[in-house]
Amino acid sequence: MLTESISYPESMADVLFTRHARERMAQRGISEWAVAMVLSYGTVFCRRGIQIYCLAKRNLPRHLSPAKREKLNGITCVVSDADELITVYHYRKRNLKRFRIMMH
Repeated sequence: MLTESISYPESMADVLFTRHARERMAQRGISEWAVAMVLSYGTVFCRRGIQIYCLAKRNLPRHLSPAKREKLNGITCVVSDADELITVYHYRKRNLKRFRIMMH
């Protein structure tokens, strides 16, 4: 699990973690710090009342170590319009293909 001394973005204070999101974070080894990084630096796609934040290495600050950059690469957060974190997962090529179809 990642740990880092970083202040959360202002938007992080408004995000409520659902029980489902907490369970998925625990199962998948994704920390609150990692979620904060995704919400701060990820690319946002809006669809059907949700925002999907996808984080790629190219979006991360350069000061992070290569190991942390690799660990954060591909984390995706799904947030409702009510600012609830619904779920968190690592995207893979098969998920990305389905996601691209859904977004069109």
